[in-house]
Amino acid sequence: MYSKGTAWENFYFDLLWSVGHFGYQVNPHTSSYENIHEWKTAAMIDSTHAHQCKAFFTIASLDSHNIFLANSKAQKTLIDSVIQPV
Repeated sequence: MYSKGTAWENFYFDLLWSVGHFGYQVNPHTSSYENIHEWKTAAMIDSTHAHQCKAFFTIASLDSHNIFLANSKAQKTLIDSVIQPV
C-alpha cells in the first residue's frame, strides 16, 4: 500500500480479516530482496493489527527475466532471504 499513500486510513477494518502489503520486491538477478517498501515501519501494519486483522506481505518481481522461476538455487536464495529478518 506504500504507493497509495494514506488510502488505507479509510479501510473498513471491521469488514476485513487480512490486508496484503505490497512489500517484498525481488531482485531478478540475485533472488534476494530489492525493497521491502516500508514493511517494518508502515503505520498501516500497526493499524491492521490493532483491528485484529492479519497483515501479509506479498512477494513480487517486476522484471520479466526472473531467474528464480527456473533455478532451484535461486529459489532457495529467495526462500532464505524471505525467512531471514530484513
